[in-house]
Amino acid sequence: MFLNTKKPFNKNISTLSMWAIIWCVIFIFLFIFSTHNTLLAQQNPEDEETESYTREYMGGISFYTNGGLIGSIWYRGNYAITPTRFWGWGVEITNIKSPKEYQVQSQATGNNFILGKKNYLYVLRPQYSRSWTLFEKSPSEGIRIKGNLIGGLSIGFVTPYFIQYNYGTSPGNITRVVSEPYDPAKHTNLNAIQGAGAALEGFGQSKIQLGGHAKASITFDFGVFGSAISAIEAGIMVEGFPNKIEIMTLPFPSPTQEAENRNIFTSAFISLVFGLRR
Repeated sequence: MFLNTKKPFNKNISTLSMWAIIWCVIFIFLFIFSTHNTLLAQQNPEDEETESYTREYMGGISFYTNGGLIGSIWYRGNYAITPTRFWGWGVEITNIKSPKEYQVQSQATGNNFILGKKNYLYVLRPQYSRSWTLFEKSPSEGIRIKGNLIGGLSIGFVTPYFIQYNYGTSPGNITRVVSEPYDPAKHTNLNAIQGAGAALEGFGQSKIQLGGHAKASITFDFGVFGSAISAIEAGIMVEGFPNKIEIMTLPFPSPTQEAENRNIFTSAFISLVFGLRR
């Protein structure tokens, strides 16, 4: 085999990082909730007046432990129930990856492709949220801290992963390279894979899987101006589907082995958040 293999991401490091983030978020959640009433009791009504607002409009990008370089993009609107409690709705778009994914390089073209990848898993997440202001900032300084619980439907688009495959030279001395969904039973010569197909090339052939998701997070708002939101959000998420999603397959089919696919996905995440409040 003449493929140049790029070193796969170390799964053990990825797992340790995920659990480190998860336990940090859990600790922060427990600590803040345990001190919430104490903080409120200590606030003096004669202290500097805090900001009052009824709506928040925010969006951002998230980095998931089971996502790509940018795990997702999202939008969320929050509406006040009381000065410290909010309900909201939102939407998020993401691409879930398998920890077994790693890229190899075609010797013929130098293009990269993911060995054994069968499908993409794109997910559209309509969301309902509840948020609590755990610590309020003053108008001119400090950090606003909020706790968030988010959940909703997961609409999964299982999209075929396309590759460029060289079927050889035809009688007319023309090289026939075809872009088509990867099939290990058909594409047995790995050296004939010229690279990956175009992004979203197989989206029209997607199959839909319906599931659900839930997230818990803490938001740290550093916004200097009262109406501006500049924050970091960190948390954990679980997402499930009724059936296993075939993201990966074995490049060499075996009757005694099967690819490690799943229907429950867990991850930790960090988000960069920007927006406005009214």
